[in-house]
Amino acid sequence: MASHVYRYVVLVLALILSSFLVANTILYNFTIICAAPELEFWGLSNDALPEFTSSDKSWIITMVAVGGIAGTFPAIQLTDLLGLKISFAIFGILSSVATFLMPFALTNFYYALAARFTQGICIACAFVAGGIIPSTYGNEKDRNVFVAILTCFYQIGPFLAMPTSALFCKSSFGWPAVYYTFGLITLVLTAIFFVVYRNVPSGTRDTRRVVSASSTSSVLPIAKQESEEELEDTGKISYKKMLQDRSFWGLVISGFGDSVGFQLFILYGPTYLNKVLHFEVAHTGLLAAVPYLLSIAAKSVAGVLLDKITCIGDHVRIVSFTFLSQVISVVCVFMLTVLSHDTPGATQTFYTMNIVASGLHHVGVMSGSQIVAQHHMHILSSSIAAVDSMVSLCLPRLVALIAPSHDEAGWTMVFYTAVAVLIITNFVFAGLTKVKPAAWTKMEKKELQTVKTVQ
Repeated sequence: MASHVYRYVVLVLALILSSFLVANTILYNFTIICAAPELEFWGLSNDALPEFTSSDKSWIITMVAVGGIAGTFPAIQLTDLLGLKISFAIFGILSSVATFLMPFALTNFYYALAARFTQGICIACAFVAGGIIPSTYGNEKDRNVFVAILTCFYQIGPFLAMPTSALFCKSSFGWPAVYYTFGLITLVLTAIFFVVYRNVPSGTRDTRRVVSASSTSSVLPIAKQESEEELEDTGKISYKKMLQDRSFWGLVISGFGDSVGFQLFILYGPTYLNKVLHFEVAHTGLLAAVPYLLSIAAKSVAGVLLDKITCIGDHVRIVSFTFLSQVISVVCVFMLTVLSHDTPGATQTFYTMNIVASGLHHVGVMSGSQIVAQHHMHILSSSIAAVDSMVSLCLPRLVALIAPSHDEAGWTMVFYTAVAVLIITNFVFAGLTKVKPAAWTKMEKKELQTVKTVQ
């Protein structure tokens, strides 16, 4: 096993780089409420930015989701072919370039779509990394901590993007500067990760590897077998068996509910705080970001607890934790339908609690996925990421239909819809999911013997 310090260096680097890949996609969600900048400072004419319609803005927002869906399979295949070291570097460079070019891209609707699509493709690799690194660099004692910390990139990204965007909005540099800053930082982080990361940690004994050394499909086993079935680990996967597995669908459906509750506030949090609760733009950036900071702390504690509480079996511990986290989200979103801009303090409290609970729920889903999917975790995490992208693609259409003017009544209906989705998906998850290594991650001994004979 790699040295303790090195393992955590890799974890932190992957976390920060993944966070910037997400942050790059969120910058536009905030800068659309900024005042028009003085573009001459950046070498563009002041009339270079067209007035995009509401439909145009909606498409620009959702192109990240389209890219995320389109990038899911290539991210898996490229990582299997070249290893995470090279694939993460490729996607990091692409995200950096697309972000750096965003001010220019926003001078043309189709350029903007292309840049946002590229940013979305790059997020797919962050989810692949989230499946591989805990399996490769974590151990039995701290694997849930690795999962909890690495999934924080979805909270750190907004926390980095929103207040920074608000700061540049009010500065003399204008919002274009935030794209140049984040693009440059992403490029530097990508270079550091490429230098530091190793696909196979030094000192790792991988006695079960049956595919190429660069493949991510056969890392060390990540959970103890809970049954006495005549099965052994294999680097190959039966997609047919995977798609027939109840636990696979339980986790994916739970991920769908998690995405609805989380993406609603990622995409429209600043708009809700500004248009419905009437917070000023500068305050909106801070208020929209603080919940994600609290979520990071809560997820880190949750990861430790999931590792330490061993007196309860994996299934009961993880399903209960995930189910109860979603119940808290349901209560918080429902309370947002009751409260209004007349009670900003209480509304902000439930807004914050929902984001924290959503983060805890995601830890539960990913911890369960680690055990169910074993060394194929990157495939399950990428499947959940694809569902997340689909939610991001469809959600703006739903919000535009229900709350086109972003008034309080419209948002009440949006929240009622979200509550219904969260309740249904939570019960489906509890009914379908069995937290134990799935049969599709294994090969029967007689099949394995055939493989060995051929080899």
